[in-house]
Amino acid sequence: MWIIVAAASAACTAIAVISIAPKDRIEFFGTGKPVKLGLKDYWDTLKNNRAIQMLVISASSDKLASAAKTSVITVIMFAIVAGENRLSGILTGMTTVPVMILSVLCVGALATKLGQRKAMLYGSIGGIVFNALLAVLWLFGNPSSMNNGNGGLHWGFFAVAHIVLTVIVGGFQGVSGNIVIPMTADCADYEVYRTGKYVPGMMGTLFSFVDKIISSLAPLIASLMLSAIGFKTEVPDINTPYSTSLHYVGVFLSYGIVIIGLLFNLVALKYYPLTKEKMEEIQEKVAEIKAKV
Repeated sequence: MWIIVAAASAACTAIAVISIAPKDRIEFFGTGKPVKLGLKDYWDTLKNNRAIQMLVISASSDKLASAAKTSVITVIMFAIVAGENRLSGILTGMTTVPVMILSVLCVGALATKLGQRKAMLYGSIGGIVFNALLAVLWLFGNPSSMNNGNGGLHWGFFAVAHIVLTVIVGGFQGVSGNIVIPMTADCADYEVYRTGKYVPGMMGTLFSFVDKIISSLAPLIASLMLSAIGFKTEVPDINTPYSTSLHYVGVFLSYGIVIIGLLFNLVALKYYPLTKEKMEEIQEKVAEIKAKV
């Protein structure tokens, strides 16, 4: 399987590179001529564009945290701690649509009224608070009370609290996660403002490259933590007996590491220069540059 997947992936990547190579150029404002970009241009932008630096740190820490919650962690939380693996599918089915609706509403309301930086800020703060509440619920509550003994959900305090908190935290994290793409466009406008160069493709490439490198470490983090508590040659499954160490690792990789990622957001946003007011100034400058061209 590994050999087949690796070979197919390499072939598809080669096709993509060959296909996009003729279009791998950017038109700079002020010249009107297509100019190819080199590694020096990428390094200059990454080194001097504070906005894309902070956005990459923020988004990659979020992605790292969310990706650390692998399928094994789901098994730990529901099959081992709660006592019924089927609860995962039941609860996911009940919360997915409300989370999507709340995310869309929150992104639209916060980004429109407050600007993208503050939307990310409030989304991160809300995510920290409600992930902390979920962690407390799973650490000190009774997860097994959700199990009715027949593979179904037993309605009680824990089940209701888990569903409500999951929907709310999904809405807040939807803001901090989904606002990243339009913020990347802001970084491209900032580069025009800073240097006169219009390089949206470069912004996307830098963001994607760093993001993928960092987020690829997520399974490693989960594996190291499981190894530390004795699972060095195999991973927990539905037949693994409950242990306190598994409980703690499951809660940390479900909620604790997400809180750490969102705290990185707060630090990065402190140095992120593109406030709503700054973007209005940048848009005026960009319009002037376009008019001159």
